[in-house]
Amino acid sequence: MENSVFITGSSLCCFLGNHPQHIIDNIKKLDVPDYEAHIKLFDDGYSYQLRGFSQSPTQKLYEVVEHVVKDAVKAAKLTPQMQEELSIFIGSTSMTIAANEEKTHALGHAAIGDFVESILASKQGYYIFSTGCTSSANALSYASRMIKQKKIKRAIVIGVELANKSTRDGFESFMLLSESGVYRPFDQDSDGIMLGEGCSAVVLDSQRLTEGDFEYLGAANLCDNHSETASDVDGESIFSCMEQAIADAKLTVSDIDIIKCHATGSPNHNQAESAGLEKLLPSPADKHIAICALKSFIGHTLGASGINEIVLLMLCINAGFIPRVAGFKANHQLAFTPLQNTLPIAQKVNVLFNYIGFSGNNTALVLSNR
Repeated sequence: MENSVFITGSSLCCFLGNHPQHIIDNIKKLDVPDYEAHIKLFDDGYSYQLRGFSQSPTQKLYEVVEHVVKDAVKAAKLTPQMQEELSIFIGSTSMTIAANEEKTHALGHAAIGDFVESILASKQGYYIFSTGCTSSANALSYASRMIKQKKIKRAIVIGVELANKSTRDGFESFMLLSESGVYRPFDQDSDGIMLGEGCSAVVLDSQRLTEGDFEYLGAANLCDNHSETASDVDGESIFSCMEQAIADAKLTVSDIDIIKCHATGSPNHNQAESAGLEKLLPSPADKHIAICALKSFIGHTLGASGINEIVLLMLCINAGFIPRVAGFKANHQLAFTPLQNTLPIAQKVNVLFNYIGFSGNNTALVLSNR
């Protein structure tokens, strides 16, 4: 019999703050019709920056990683011996690029893994995932499957993405960055991506720590070979990935209460994900599902978005609400309606998390606190 997998501890540093209560307080402040007025823009293309850390990219990288690792371990109430048993999984698009840009010598991807090992005194090794925007989501899925199959005892999964010139210039060269400076997921006036910084960590264990711990139920990962840089706008691959994740969780679409969309804001992803969701939600009976998106609050944190958005939505659910899709006003071509008002929530929920990576790597996960 396979093990169960629970998220027993978590931590998040993002534009909204570096502490759970600050994050919840700030997301509520942004959850207003004119949220655009609350977004402070920056000249370097990263509107959603971390605060409270060093300006040096190298120091900032290690400070923020240490912060989320220690906070997640503390939340999970791990003893020193239990920390030694942690296998380490890291997902990121840029890894140490920001630090490499600051220095002339290459640090290499292993630098983060070595650093986390030293913090935890872990003896289990580390795994690095770099699959575009699905990186940390894939890291969580892989770690969960290893715990389920009893290949490892417990794990810490980290997503990290910091501002760097290479990423900004790359997205700018594809003309994917928003010119208006306002994130509008799925909206008819959406004009592109707004990049964000963020770092998060979750501790996974086969034993539940508290009654409210979220359980990993299932996942799927599919590659869309339509294009090297774009998703097929028919949404078939995205739909299939979500459908397979729900099946892997041994649920049906009607069992899902919330879908956290990827919602990058780029025209291609907007169209492709919308088409995939339309295929997934064909009947009126499925319209009860709350469709939410979180990038309006923290920006697109790329490879870290998997864990960042999982932790952020868990915080909101535990605080009793699902945030509306800030920035969305109207899109008459959509067959579904993104959440337009904050939704109070008291019941336990099944949540489908959807992620779409550059080059067509699609990942979907199902978590539940039931």
